[in-house]
Amino acid sequence: YNFWASWCGPCVKELPYFESLHENEDTEELKVVLVSLDFAENRLLSFLERNQLVSEVIFLTDWSGADEEWIPTIHPDWSGAIPITVLHQATEEPAKAKLDAFDGENDLKTWLSDALEE
Repeated sequence: YNFWASWCGPCVKELPYFESLHENEDTEELKVVLVSLDFAENRLLSFLERNQLVSEVIFLTDWSGADEEWIPTIHPDWSGAIPITVLHQATEEPAKAKLDAFDGENDLKTWLSDALEE
């Protein structure tokens, strides 16, 4: 899961890395899900259309209790700052997380490879 927003510069910069990963990886082994933390659905939809994203996108609409309730359940080290990428595996608790932006597609692939090997 990659938590992002269209107003977040580092988030938008790394979206093509996730799109490439989505297009080039076995979807049974790995699923790319982009979780938008945008405030307005119409802005998100416009952004998605302009950028022709093909990965699955979830629009998170309920921010109530974010800090106390759901942010800590995503990853215990997450402050709520974006971007954050979380790798959930059935056998791993807590999930592995990258708490900042990736510095290129190779950075994402290296992090993912390392996370899957641990």
